[in-house]
Amino acid sequence: MEIPYTYVRTDEEILGALWDFPKMPLVGTDTETTGLDPHTAELLLWQFSNGQNNVVIDCTTDNSISRRDTTSPVYRLVSDICTSKDVLKIGHNIGYDFKIILSNMGFKIRNMYDTMIAEKIKGAGRDFPTNGYQSLGVVAPKYTKLTEKDMNKALRKGFYSGYVRTGFSEEQLVYSARDVHVLHPIYWGQLFALQQDNLIPVSQLEFDIIPAVAMMEYSGVNLDLTHWRALLLETENRLSELRKIINSFLKPLEKQKAIFDDFCGISVDSPAQLGPALRNLGIDVESTGSDILEKISGSHPIIEPLIEYRELKKFFTSYGENVLSKINPVTGRIHGSFKQCSTSTGRFSSADPNMQNIPAGAKFRQGFVAPEGYLCLGADFGGQELRVLSYLSNEINMQEAFRNKEDIHNNTTCRVYGIEKSRLKEILESLDKKQTDQRFSDITEEEEHWKRLRGICKSANFLTSYGGSYKRLAQVANIPESEAKTVIDGFFKSYPALKRYIEVEGNKAVDVGFSLTLMNRRRYYNLPSTTDPDYDKMRAGIKRQAVNHTIQGSSADMTKLALKHTYEALNERFGSDNAYVWAAVHDELQCMVKADYVEEAKEILVGSMTRAFYELVPQTVCPCKVDAKYGPHWVH
Repeated sequence: MEIPYTYVRTDEEILGALWDFPKMPLVGTDTETTGLDPHTAELLLWQFSNGQNNVVIDCTTDNSISRRDTTSPVYRLVSDICTSKDVLKIGHNIGYDFKIILSNMGFKIRNMYDTMIAEKIKGAGRDFPTNGYQSLGVVAPKYTKLTEKDMNKALRKGFYSGYVRTGFSEEQLVYSARDVHVLHPIYWGQLFALQQDNLIPVSQLEFDIIPAVAMMEYSGVNLDLTHWRALLLETENRLSELRKIINSFLKPLEKQKAIFDDFCGISVDSPAQLGPALRNLGIDVESTGSDILEKISGSHPIIEPLIEYRELKKFFTSYGENVLSKINPVTGRIHGSFKQCSTSTGRFSSADPNMQNIPAGAKFRQGFVAPEGYLCLGADFGGQELRVLSYLSNEINMQEAFRNKEDIHNNTTCRVYGIEKSRLKEILESLDKKQTDQRFSDITEEEEHWKRLRGICKSANFLTSYGGSYKRLAQVANIPESEAKTVIDGFFKSYPALKRYIEVEGNKAVDVGFSLTLMNRRRYYNLPSTTDPDYDKMRAGIKRQAVNHTIQGSSADMTKLALKHTYEALNERFGSDNAYVWAAVHDELQCMVKADYVEEAKEILVGSMTRAFYELVPQTVCPCKVDAKYGPHWVH
């Protein structure tokens, strides 16, 4: 298929090719660069398309774009196109182009439509059985006559690997033009599908937060190297201690005595060696995964050290020197990747490094610090998913607890075990004070007992809300199945509307093939054949996923609304240099704010999150709870 394009190099040629683009309602855009890091990548080609004319700008020749001449007519022209609220910019992964243009040109693209995100929204769970996005090479053939082979995305690597400034080949220019040529037909095809399934509102939300997400990645966060290295050393020492404890159980099992007393021939890091060793200790396990070990916690003295070892080893491997290697050589900061809807539920995911899996403990988060003159300001939704669930299911007992500002886990404990609310509160407050004062020997059996029961009910609150069974509760809470069944029966007796909601919502998803969030975000399911021998198991899995999607997906929509409002409000009030969002982690937003503005910024952050909550959940049904605080490092 022949791709028409105009290749322009001089200011005069650029003006001639783009003069009427600011008047166009839709403009496709893309960039070719020397790399993926916006702080180091150079802009090589910049493409625009109005649906008929494809323009490829050479940004390596002597023109106003390569010189970044902000006073020139060319600069003003491309700036007008990109920043106009009246021109919708279409791109595939346009958040990347946003960062490239910001770094190379100094302005931010506004009013964007991302074909990559739109494709995920219209086919989540069905066309995307796993997390992730589809490349332009995969998406374009769905809406054009081009094939994936025609798109030839392997050519992009040629721009990264040793571009020589002797001009571009015809093949490279056609490739660049093709990437914008396909954007208009993709847009129109997607738009029809999004309108048909009432997905425009949630799509618009995703497009609205593209600048916020791009700026989170672009801004990054400082890492306290001294603190982090000390933490790694502490972790390494603890791993060594745990290894000795574990080896003390494993060494007697060795068939051949080791030459060195501190050496054990059975490696704790080898499942193939550890599994048989545990079975020789009388511990019957199907595997040595952490989830399996947690199920048998307390069954043998080796299990607890093994669990702690696995957790610390995972942190050390994922966030040790690996995090230090992510520090950008230009900015001196870590710039994680935040994928705003790569999951089927619509929740954020993160990588390089995964900021969402940083352990919640203070010693870990204290490593992420504010720049000089700034403070870290953070806020999270209190009980977000359970509040959303109380509204979705119309469970009045749960709603009443939230309206009365009760601890929902205490409320469940009282309902399941029949203890008075005031008595349970008294017991737990006494326990908490003794722990705070480090008077551990004064803690009574009664206090330990009710702490344990509250923990079981807390697990029940979350597990049963997502279709978890009493058998799963027994595993998580490490209690007999008979006790877990009693708890689950008591739970559903306390919150009868939840049981009805879980059953109805699960069956509906099986019947229609998809589930919906409060913003109408869909997750599709590939329904099994009734003749499939695993039909019942697969059907039960779909029902669990559907309930999980309605709750987690609605909560994700809420967090994204909060991000949108917060980003816009902080920008409008303080400007992005004085206050900005640097992370969205599950139900929390993290900001950096100039110290002089932090109190006012805190009010804006709490107000923005509260506004987002009440846009989805009526205030008369369930109140919002947002906790905010600030300090010199990541606060939670």
